[in-house]
Amino acid sequence: MKIKIFTLLGIIYFFFNATGLPFGLTYITLLSPFIFLKVFFRYIKFFLFFLIFLIIYFFIHYSYGIESYPDYFVSCALHASIAIQAVGFYHILKNKPDLVFKTVERLGLLNIIAMIIALFFITSTVSNIFWREYNLTDIPQLRLLTYEPSYYSLLLVPIFFYFLDKRLRGSTTKTNIILTGTIIALLFSRSLGVVAGIVLSVFFYYFRLEFLLRVKYFKVFMIIGLAGFFFSLFLIVFFPENVFVVRISNFIQGKDISGSARVFEPWMLGYQILEQKSYIFGIGWGHIKILGHEIISDYYNYPPALNKRVTIPNSLAEIFIILGFVGLIFKLALEIYLYKVTRVKNSRFRYLIFLFIFIYQFTGSYSSSLAECILWILAFTSTNNLQDLRKNKQIKFG
Repeated sequence: MKIKIFTLLGIIYFFFNATGLPFGLTYITLLSPFIFLKVFFRYIKFFLFFLIFLIIYFFIHYSYGIESYPDYFVSCALHASIAIQAVGFYHILKNKPDLVFKTVERLGLLNIIAMIIALFFITSTVSNIFWREYNLTDIPQLRLLTYEPSYYSLLLVPIFFYFLDKRLRGSTTKTNIILTGTIIALLFSRSLGVVAGIVLSVFFYYFRLEFLLRVKYFKVFMIIGLAGFFFSLFLIVFFPENVFVVRISNFIQGKDISGSARVFEPWMLGYQILEQKSYIFGIGWGHIKILGHEIISDYYNYPPALNKRVTIPNSLAEIFIILGFVGLIFKLALEIYLYKVTRVKNSRFRYLIFLFIFIYQFTGSYSSSLAECILWILAFTSTNNLQDLRKNKQIKFG
């Protein structure tokens, strides 16, 4: 029964989590009170530490002046609910890893089926249910029922690395099919940040010094690297209108609005917003839309009559604005500390996940993203399914 319930929650999380709900609210979030009751006494130290952290920051922000208490506490509650959901996922992953990875396999297969269904609607009048139009090309971006393609791509990341790891340990027909289908889905979504993060994480994993010192690995990856280089050169020369070539070119030239808005502009706008309160401790929860509305609207030339919800689509920059330099340094220091104490490098899957999400936090997502939290938990949680590669290179993963 537990397998069915967790699989159902996994399907809701992956396919329907925000369908029909206001922005920022999800079905899993609505379950937070039940999750809290389930895990509170097992992780009471964490929750007490988190509460103290919130209280300390509240009094600091109070001393600088809180513009809107309702917005502050609603945003605080949203981040607290994400923390509760993250602890709930950690609890299942640590105690029932087979349950989690079996669900990942099912989601990988269901995603292929959903993608095939979406392809039948790509030119229909209801294509916007599964696709989002893209201004730079005539081919829309796949998003299924999520709110945007980049978020959908982020959901695919653990599935991709899971089956990539399985493929490297030993090929099976099922593994090859789902891995190929996941790659196709990533290409259809065309989220430059996610795809670039995956490519960079694989690159940094395999081009580590300890790998390069082994001649046999060096030869293999030099061949792969050269093949990738010449393939990219071939696309640029003979297919210059290729959607990825076009988007990368636009990003370099500063014409890719989405890319610039996620990578560079959040930090520039963040500094301007922080001028109103404190660079050290930030402006507080829920205040980006208040103190940043005019700054962001003026920068992007939003019409005064358009009551547009302003956001900072970069999770690390958002933390910087909310909590200041102290919060930014604390987050990065905690990531490095957990990387060392949990021995991330001992597991290929965990290491790839860590490299990806560490890179990606500089290029997108939101501070209240459960998808990002799940990736961090997968990176920092050692289970029986993720044994030390040095001890047993033949162990089956998943």
